[in-house]
Amino acid sequence: RRVHGGISVNRMAGGWLDSAIAAACKTGESNTIFAFILAVAIFLRASTALGPYSGKDTPPMFGDFECQRHWMEITVHTPLREWYTSTRDNDLLYWGLDYPPFAAYLSWAIGQIFLLFEPNAIALTSSRGYATASSVQLMRLSVMICDFLLLFPSLIQLSHTLHNTKQIHLLTLARVMTYPALILIDHGHFQYNNFSIGVVLFAVYFTCTNKPFIAAVTFCVALLSKQMCLFYAPAFFAMLLGGALQLPTYTDKFRRVCLLACTVILTFTVIFLPFGPAIPDVIHRMFPVDRGLFEDKVASFWCTISPLWKLQHIEKGKMFWISAVTSLTCTLPSCVMCCCRPSKKSFLNALQECSLAFFLFSFQVHEKTALLPVVVLLLDNTPISNYIAFLATFSMFPLLVRDGLVTQYLALSGIWIILCWQPVSRNFRWFLGLSVAGVIVLHLLYVFATPPSRFPDLFHLGITAFTCVHFLMFWVARTFERCKEIRDLVQKIKSA
Repeated sequence: RRVHGGISVNRMAGGWLDSAIAAACKTGESNTIFAFILAVAIFLRASTALGPYSGKDTPPMFGDFECQRHWMEITVHTPLREWYTSTRDNDLLYWGLDYPPFAAYLSWAIGQIFLLFEPNAIALTSSRGYATASSVQLMRLSVMICDFLLLFPSLIQLSHTLHNTKQIHLLTLARVMTYPALILIDHGHFQYNNFSIGVVLFAVYFTCTNKPFIAAVTFCVALLSKQMCLFYAPAFFAMLLGGALQLPTYTDKFRRVCLLACTVILTFTVIFLPFGPAIPDVIHRMFPVDRGLFEDKVASFWCTISPLWKLQHIEKGKMFWISAVTSLTCTLPSCVMCCCRPSKKSFLNALQECSLAFFLFSFQVHEKTALLPVVVLLLDNTPISNYIAFLATFSMFPLLVRDGLVTQYLALSGIWIILCWQPVSRNFRWFLGLSVAGVIVLHLLYVFATPPSRFPDLFHLGITAFTCVHFLMFWVARTFERCKEIRDLVQKIKSA
């Protein structure tokens, strides 16, 4: 067990990359290693971007690539107050905006670039399915720019804050910057998750460096760029409240809480205010309860049990509240510890456990939301965190098969395993062997076997259920640790 910058990290002896970084740091060549990591990260992204994307050549709706292009079209050519409202020029049934306002502002900003270089790509109503080689390259480039402007800088700053040795800092950068799922979803399938995740990591950095008001504003921006950032909200609430409660006087505590509340309200107001009377439409589009508990097959608790217990028969509004209460209840142990003993380590624990609980138990989960717990788990640099991250990528395999990204999936996963491999303890080795065997079998079944006609989604559900069981075991183990910490804390208070 080593302590780095306030973070206690359980680590085995490192793999070859760990050893190489350690040797480079001793000889003063850490900058060379950083340049190598950055070059590999760029190469992997550029190589993946050469492949297909979601919905390529599949009219009439195409896929997420067309969705992002269409949002640029709408935000550039229609009045702001009509962005979330069905009008003659904005048919909400065709990829209507359903992300929060800051995502719409991002689409507008990228749309301005298209107006300069390829305006036909976002021509109003006449550009549906537009995908020339140059427009695809421009779209791909816009995602890469988000990496350089937000994801990479925020990750570098946060990792440097959490780990006060260059070796662990560089190892963290290597694991996150080359993580397959993040590259495959943003640069292959096509989304801008790097934008919201980058902003969240900046919010975590500001929190860890005791800048609570900047952290509150930054997290609000992340929350209003993608709803899935709600996964982190309980952890931020607990950490900021815990920091306020550590102040010496009741007046200081009350003032800090009030100022934080005002900061959050003011940030939301500034971002929502331009929409004026259309604000109810924005909120309605942001939380589409009518879509149901989950989209497609996903490695969540509800999707896993749905073949046995037909949750679709439960009224959607009721299921929304059941999932919300379950998710919040499951975050309590880590949030209580974070609030009572605020520190970098308790905050990181809360981020990991809250986001994983929300992924497992919340409403309207899809495959890509597994990125949220994984990104903060990889900051730990432990074998179990790495394996959970690998399984999260595996859970997206059926999606990537549909997108035609199997080659990229295999190549990126193989490279990441080679780069980030760590020896594991003897106790964990037998479990890991059985689990990897299961992963291999499920890959082969999904690709080569034909499922029974009565159960056409059998192998897909097998992948998601297999992954969900691992996530649940990991979350239960971590939550049990937190409950023991709470018990010890209560006993310490009683004996004081």
